[in-house]
Amino acid sequence: MIPGLPTGARRVTIIPDPALVLLQALPFLLTIFALKAIIFDPMLAYLDGRHDATVGGRKEVQELQAKAEAHLAAYEKRLDDARTAASAIRAARRQAALTEYAHRIEGARAASAQTIEDAVGQIDRAKRAARKELEEKTRALGTQIAAQVLGRETAA
Repeated sequence: MIPGLPTGARRVTIIPDPALVLLQALPFLLTIFALKAIIFDPMLAYLDGRHDATVGGRKEVQELQAKAEAHLAAYEKRLDDARTAASAIRAARRQAALTEYAHRIEGARAASAQTIEDAVGQIDRAKRAARKELEEKTRALGTQIAAQVLGRETAA
């Protein structure tokens, strides 16, 4: 006796009919395969494509970013090299200008020294001439004064 069953109840055993089970399982299996072919495979392909597009896109963006950074680093290096070269050229030209300035200053100093020397020479000649003239006038004046004081002509 089975506990929980009322007394006098009969026991029913269910035995499935294999043909009926097969007949019911066949449309179910056909529906599963049809759903797989019609819905699941395209949806999985779409999701895989979307995943590839997003993850692949990110990888492509990272690769492009790395390339851009490499190009930027190369550009900055070339720019630094150009700045260094320009600085060297500027320093060389500045040094050349300073050298030419020094030569010009030295030339001007030499010319001015020569001019000063010539002027000093002229002043010296003028001084000697003035001294000679002054000595002659002083002798003449001295002779004249002596003649007036003595009242007679003096011999020079």
